Amino acid sequence: MPRQQTAERVRLRWPDAARGLAILLVVVLHATRALGDLDLSGAWGTVLAGWDRVNAALGTMRMPLFFAVAGLFAGKWVRGPWRALLASKVALFAWLLLLWPFVRALGYLLGAVVAGDPDPVHEALVGLELPPGLADDGGPALQVGTAALSAWVWPSGIRWFLWALAVFFVVAKLLSGLSPRVQLIGAAAVSLAAFAFALELPNNAWDSAPKYFVFFLGGLLLRDRVLGLAERLTVWTGAGVVALWVAGCVLTAHVASGVLLWVVCVLGVAAGIVLGVATSGLRPLRALGTRTLPVYLTHMLVIHAILLVGGDALDAVPAPVAALAPPVLALVATLVSVGVYAVVSRTPVYWLYELPRSLARRLAGRPAPRPETARADATP
Repeated sequence: MPRQQTAERVRLRWPDAARGLAILLVVVLHATRALGDLDLSGAWGTVLAGWDRVNAALGTMRMPLFFAVAGLFAGKWVRGPWRALLASKVALFAWLLLLWPFVRALGYLLGAVVAGDPDPVHEALVGLELPPGLADDGGPALQVGTAALSAWVWPSGIRWFLWALAVFFVVAKLLSGLSPRVQLIGAAAVSLAAFAFALELPNNAWDSAPKYFVFFLGGLLLRDRVLGLAERLTVWTGAGVVALWVAGCVLTAHVASGVLLWVVCVLGVAAGIVLGVATSGLRPLRALGTRTLPVYLTHMLVIHAILLVGGDALDAVPAPVAALAPPVLALVATLVSVGVYAVVSRTPVYWLYELPRSLARRLAGRPAPRPETARADATP
């Protein structure tokens, strides 16, 4: 292999490591929330309050880094023809948006039946993550129909991330005729305003998309600069960036400023890149970085199942062990999710994680190779 190609392969290891780190941060957040929903007594209140503070600080890296790395690999689709973008990326996210609420509902239903819940249908409807006001309205049939119709307009719960990615690809394509400088300044202004004014729109996707689009666009438009800086990164520079980000996190815990939070999010992306470079030699982390979307889709079902089986025993756990519960639960849920994906992707129900191949060929308008899957590089 030519030396230049070898260098390129080595240099591009860090984005997978960064994605692996980002998905672990997401699963730790959701594990903490799931433990909090159990209303555990004893030392758990203090432990989970501490993890809430940690997760709030890590929030300045978690999603900004996810979207920035996604943007690094979006150029092929944004600069290509509309049909290729719509038939691959947008179609994949639209498919998963529609499908996975029902997968989650089935998982919640089975869990409720196993646990002997007197109203398992209600638990299944909780899994649908319906818009506010509809969770107890109109009967199960209407609620299921509402979930299907609202998936692309009101992406509740974790679905917001899929919706945001689809929107980001389309908006980036629409803006591609403008100069990169105009695009970045405009997106940064929107993001800064969204952070500064903290509008708190009634839907997480609507609230988050204006904040995070600039990070996706930055990855897309500044790709060569980002990769070049990552390649030239020194230990001392990297340590300084991470230290500056940590200091910013500490400051945001004591100063309520949307502008400051936005600045720390920018630092969080830089620190995430540093950590990605530093951990790029860890093959398991890089492997996880190629499977982030399957983990994202699956991990909450795994956490739900684990806590359904063992949640009642957690009250007796001593404080030192409880302090490790969120990351341990997150690690187990991540490993199980990767295993589930590895099995399912080789079965007739592979379409839980990718477009059905017949649909992908139809959308592409020609016989196609294996369609866009949940392992795609353009997803974080």
